[in-house]
Amino acid sequence: MTGQKNYILIVDDNVGVRQLLFDIFCDTGYKVEMATSGADAIARVHAGIPALILLDAKMPGLNGIDTLLEIRKFAPVVPVIIITAYTEQELIINAKKSGLIKYHLSKPFDLDELRRLVDSILHNNNSNTATK
Repeated sequence: MTGQKNYILIVDDNVGVRQLLFDIFCDTGYKVEMATSGADAIARVHAGIPALILLDAKMPGLNGIDTLLEIRKFAPVVPVIIITAYTEQELIINAKKSGLIKYHLSKPFDLDELRRLVDSILHNNNSNTATK
């Protein structure tokens, strides 16, 4: 079960990406928190389960998939969009096949596409659930 309907957690080790996503979603009325690492994300999810997580696939320490595996232990249904700038397509494909993730975007991503995907997920509008 998710927590606040408009709470988004952004997890990325890149400060520029975190700030950009924070600004975009704060400006559209979402409550947004940022995590700088997998461990930070896990702690924040323990404190309050978000409605959606934007999760970088490649981070020092716990990568995005390992972070998500930990989060799934206590938040099994929270939607997650994996974001990656790296050629980890096999990892993403395997995670999708196993049902661990449903959504992913590759950097550089289109900001309007990301907004539409987030709105679609959070407002249960399945007309825009395609992934890039």
